[in-house]
Amino acid sequence: MSDQHEDPVPNREVPVERPERSTATTERRRTKVLRWFESVLLFSGLVFVMVYGCVRTHSELMSQAGLWSFKAHKSMARAAREYDSGGGKVDFRRWSAKRVKAYTQALSAKLGVPLAVLSIPMEILKLMTLYPQPVRRTPTVEYLPGRRVAERRMQFDESGAGA
Repeated sequence: MSDQHEDPVPNREVPVERPERSTATTERRRTKVLRWFESVLLFSGLVFVMVYGCVRTHSELMSQAGLWSFKAHKSMARAAREYDSGGGKVDFRRWSAKRVKAYTQALSAKLGVPLAVLSIPMEILKLMTLYPQPVRRTPTVEYLPGRRVAERRMQFDESGAGA
């Protein structure tokens, strides 16, 4: 026979006592979670900085493109004025009627070309933020309490008080 005690009920799990986790193990797990959280925040911050940099770069490039476009329109307008003032007439003899019509429509069309570039110094912009304009919150239509004036007139006329 064996020295060990056998369980009379087969396939029964014997409860095993687990030792309590040491403070070093919980501290390591806590440190691991905090490092993961820190790396997620760092990555998010880097993404936000990159997006901000891209937006600022795009803004500057579009501003420069707008100024370049303004200068191009200005020089074309100057060339057109010089051509018109020189008495130059366009020779339509070799053009089709459709092309002549499109040309005259293009000359008369308002293209929305900017007239000037607005440049406001930064000091004035800062000053404007110090004194914001109030937002109008009064309604454009006022409703008076009580009956409508037209209803009162009708009642007044029906009662015969006006005769």
